[in-house]
Amino acid sequence: YPTFNNNEWVVLYDSSKETPYYNNIPLFNNKISSYADLITFRNLVNSGTTYNNQTITLLSDIDITGDEWIPIGTATSPFNGLFDGQNHKISNFKCYANNRLNQIGLFGNATYTIQNLIIEDVFIGEQINTKQKSDFGSLLGCLTKTTLTPTITNCHANNCKILIYELNSNYEFHVGGLIGNVDNASINNCGIKNCIIDIYGGSYIG
Repeated sequence: YPTFNNNEWVVLYDSSKETPYYNNIPLFNNKISSYADLITFRNLVNSGTTYNNQTITLLSDIDITGDEWIPIGTATSPFNGLFDGQNHKISNFKCYANNRLNQIGLFGNATYTIQNLIIEDVFIGEQINTKQKSDFGSLLGCLTKTTLTPTITNCHANNCKILIYELNSNYEFHVGGLIGNVDNASINNCGIKNCIIDIYGGSYIG
């Protein structure tokens, strides 16, 4: 069984701490310099803005301050652009999937390029009791190939912890320290450090 720390494992998540999902999305110029900008970008992607042939640039380190995070991109609304972290960090976030989300990480689903990004101090937790395919990674849940070969370059995860407890058997899920599930992608100069993956149940681990 996974070893859960009661200070981390709030069964299963507290919606009052979840990052706000604003109804009114402010203007966004494809540059992220604050936590508010990151939330705005996430909300635009998850509401259907694809960012095909566009670059999103991270201009500074972002501390999510321990908030519960809704990932950027879903299976039906993926991020299709290029995200350039410019070697900055995004740190200190938690994702409690609670069977609401099936692609979990800073990004849930992306199809093209993420580069030059450090992810740090991440906690991801899930108790799986619904029959669905799920993907978990600190950077990205699922990297999906479309017409172009997706690429992850110079991305690193430090001090991440992923705890998965499967309540019912024979459900398929994929877990990785950096990326949960990869479909015909190019991954270059990436790595993880001090990452713990603790799982009870059947899964693919990478």
